[in-house]
Amino acid sequence: MLELDIRDRYDINIVAIKRGNNVIVSPLASEMIRKGDILLSSARMKILTALKRKL
Repeated sequence: MLELDIRDRYDINIVAIKRGNNVIVSPLASEMIRKGDILLSSARMKILTALKRKL
């Protein structure tokens, strides 16, 4: 996640990662995001809507 710089680039905080049957709460910046991961985030709705359009 560190390389993606999500917090500074998009003003979004990743508060947990759901990976299969496991949940990583308060993941470290060094945690790698893997294919299939579900990210639980915290951000203003305006920011999430704008990011959704980019994806």
